[in-house]
Amino acid sequence: MTDPVTGNQGQDPTDPTDPYSTAGMAQQIMQQIDQIIDDLKKHPADMTQAINEVFNKMQQLQGNLVGQSSETQSALTVATNGIANLQAYGADKDGTPVQDINVYTGLPEVNADGSKKMVSPEKAFQDESTFLLNNPNTQYQLDSSGKAIQAVGADGKPMFDKDGNPVFEKNKLYTFMHTKGNEAVAEQLKSAVEGSITSLSDKNCPATFSGDSGYTIDPKTGQVELDDKGNPKGEQVSITQPGTDSKGNPTLGSIGNMWNKAEPGTDTSGGSTTPKTPDSSILNAFQSAMGTLGQAGTASSSTLQAFIKVLTDNFTGSQGNLNNALTKANSLLTTMVNNSRPGGG
Repeated sequence: MTDPVTGNQGQDPTDPTDPYSTAGMAQQIMQQIDQIIDDLKKHPADMTQAINEVFNKMQQLQGNLVGQSSETQSALTVATNGIANLQAYGADKDGTPVQDINVYTGLPEVNADGSKKMVSPEKAFQDESTFLLNNPNTQYQLDSSGKAIQAVGADGKPMFDKDGNPVFEKNKLYTFMHTKGNEAVAEQLKSAVEGSITSLSDKNCPATFSGDSGYTIDPKTGQVELDDKGNPKGEQVSITQPGTDSKGNPTLGSIGNMWNKAEPGTDTSGGSTTPKTPDSSILNAFQSAMGTLGQAGTASSSTLQAFIKVLTDNFTGSQGNLNNALTKANSLLTTMVNNSRPGGG
């Protein structure tokens, strides 16, 4: 069966440490079969406890599957919410402040006192698109400071590898986007986000992106690495923000500029009121880019359903292997019980 978790990430496709992979499920099943054999040796006439333990383990495996599917869906929901937010920011004609988005988590940003961090639509658009470009290509789950979250074992203690380095939680969206067959969806989303950025740009209010998507994580500290300018290593997004010129007059940002060109109001400089000529080219380009971005989000949702189906198929196959093992164990038990009776062979 195809392993949906390791996919084409260059890892061992039979990695037993991943409880969601076929290999991980198989290892847990084999551990239970070993336990059955031990119990048979100790109590050949009583398999009830061993059988119950195995089925309890299968329930735990099924819980892992449901949890994996749910967490992946949650990760994708953060991305699709981000797409909707970009549309909302671009529709703001008045530049009304909105809550900022954390570039590492994609979640709403707050101040030190817990209040909402309010910024211009341009700043929120810049941070939201930065998240959408980098998160699908960042291997680990990050907190709001850009540090990978350390995985915790079944005993509740932080996990470390054989060399003493911390083991970090996998980013479910990264796993989904890098599963074999999903690469085209990942590239489609990336291209659509980049297109939405450049659609806002003109010579006066540039909107650009640069670099490679995906944050670089220090394997020992788990911290996102920074470049020589103090920016996180990953794709950088830059969108002109509202401000003031050298004379103190207010200037527009990229989104404000788009709407000012499309709905320019009137010119009163000559002593009379004259309508300005509207130019909707940037707005039209932005709306087209938003349509493409929406389609990319839909494609991701459809592919997620196929991804979950593969996980389900893997679980079903592993469960079938277990049932076969249980059948053989019961046959062995029957033979042992019959042979232990008077007159048995």
